[in-house]
Amino acid sequence: AGGCQTTATAPLEAATAELSPVPKRDPVVGDVWRYRDEAGEEHHDEVLAVEGGLVTWRDTEGCQWTETDAFAPSSSWQNCSSHADGTQQATRSGEIYPIELGKSVEYAVEGSNQRGERWRTTRRCSVDETARVSVPAGTFDSYRVVCEDRWRTREFFIAPEVGTTVLYVNTPKRRGEALLSAVHQERGDRPASDPEIVHVTEVQEAAARSW
Repeated sequence: AGGCQTTATAPLEAATAELSPVPKRDPVVGDVWRYRDEAGEEHHDEVLAVEGGLVTWRDTEGCQWTETDAFAPSSSWQNCSSHADGTQQATRSGEIYPIELGKSVEYAVEGSNQRGERWRTTRRCSVDETARVSVPAGTFDSYRVVCEDRWRTREFFIAPEVGTTVLYVNTPKRRGEALLSAVHQERGDRPASDPEIVHVTEVQEAAARSW
């Protein structure tokens, strides 16, 4: 599917059904997320390792990073285009799993990179509403999880029906827009013949990635 543009403030239709809580699904080695950029180029993010509560990912360009889950700030990254290799430490308050209305989590973050740059920020994620969203795979009643930090707003639309994100919107605050493209996930713990779930994710250069 081709790229498109949208904003994170578009009106949303509420979910039409009562939603059940969504438990955390831990990634496994072999999980792959595939997506296309505006030029139609295909990219992918793949899980390389899962160890000690950390998940290590690598994208098409060779950028590699670790994280504890989709909402948490990355713990480390390397070979990521114009981003100097760096690390972050995050102190978590609250618990967002299982995902349901009213849940929230906050991360107090301190980081540094090989250029000697240091920073502090806070990321807060909350489940404040439900939404009915349509993506190439179909229409899903979902929870809307919004994560805010100093650099961008991330929105995860997570459908209990499939137990995963069906729409992802990543809006850089300095640009005020999100660039989207169709994507699907291949799960490392499922046979290749299983149906694919189609998602939407941010499309930006690796250099624009925010940790």
